[in-house]
Amino acid sequence: MVPIPGTLNFVATQRFYPGFNSSQCRIVKEIFNGTNWDQTVVGDFPYIHRFDLISHDGGLWFVGCSIANSKKIRMIGAIQAEFGLVIMMIEKQK
Repeated sequence: MVPIPGTLNFVATQRFYPGFNSSQCRIVKEIFNGTNWDQTVVGDFPYIHRFDLISHDGGLWFVGCSIANSKKIRMIGAIQAEFGLVIMMIEKQK
């Protein structure tokens, strides 16, 4: 779980557990609407393990690492390197 700077909002993993059987793992963005939380699925990222948000070039970038670089996985809308690194912009800064 990583807070989005300057807000109550955050991004988090879902479906990572149990153990290392995390082929259904995804990243979600939680936005506080004043009363409750609204959830948006950022994307499906099998085996994503560690991640953070970095402010760069007018946007908020998601950077994550997979625990299973030997498995065949498909990531849409992201750059994935051979060793399981994922980089994508998740939010344009205002």
